[in-house]
Order: sequence, then C-alpha cells, then structure tokens
Amino acid sequence: MHSIRSRHASPSPPRGRGPVGALQRWLGSALGLALSVAMLPLALLAALALFVPALDVHVPSWATARIEARVADSLAGGAVEFGAITVGLGRD
Repeated sequence: MHSIRSRHASPSPPRGRGPVGALQRWLGSALGLALSVAMLPLALLAALALFVPALDVHVPSWATARIEARVADSLAGGAVEFGAITVGLGRD
C-alpha cells in the first residue's frame, strides 16, 4: 500500500504585501496628503472668519455691474445705478 503524499503549497505573501500592495499604500498616502494640503486653506479661512469681529468687503466693479444689470432686468426697463457696494461680515 502506498501512502499519498501531498505537496505543500508555496505560501503566498499576506494581502497588502508585494509590489501591488506597496503601490496601493503609496497612492493612499499621496491622496491623503494631497487632500490635507488642499483643505488647509479652507480650514484657515474658517478659523479666520471666527476670530475676525467685523469685516467690510468691497464688491468689485464687475460684480456691481452684474448686480445692476440683473436689477434693471427685473424692473422691466427701469434703470438702477449703485455707487459702491460693501458687504459687512460680522459674527451676529
């Protein structure tokens, strides 16, 4: 009687190892870093908005012209003219 011998399968590397896993880890790290760098200015602006008590922002002339045109269109032929538009940003 012959005994049946089985060959041991060569062990495969654990998941996440090897060149493909290294590439996936590198891409994940690079993507996380890119998102962090992209979100940093937004976080700084949000923090600045919380600490600035009041701020007046002057609307540029091209935006003022667009606002005048839209208001004139809504007046059905009327005319509106603004000298300057200032937006007040405050905490209240």
